[in-house]
Amino acid sequence: MLKVRADLVRYGQPGRSTIVAFARSYDHAGFLRDEGMWRLAFAAIYWRALPDRTRTAAVNEAVWLARVDGRQRIAVEQLVAGTPLALPVAFRLIS
Repeated sequence: MLKVRADLVRYGQPGRSTIVAFARSYDHAGFLRDEGMWRLAFAAIYWRALPDRTRTAAVNEAVWLARVDGRQRIAVEQLVAGTPLALPVAFRLIS
């Protein structure tokens, strides 16, 4: 995650290697309580650049965060509102 953040600070937007590093963060840890909201924000902004498996992982993490701590649910819903994450997250949360 440090590389992802450093690249954003340095270049202002993610390059290919940044997207790869972000995807690997889900390979190493599918659910992160402390970094989860940041990862969801990144996924929402750069959705189109993400591989399908990373998109799926982001949706899974959003649902997990919303369910593991009820106080987080509203924050997750607000974060993904109006983004490509909104619909898949909403469908998963009602099921």
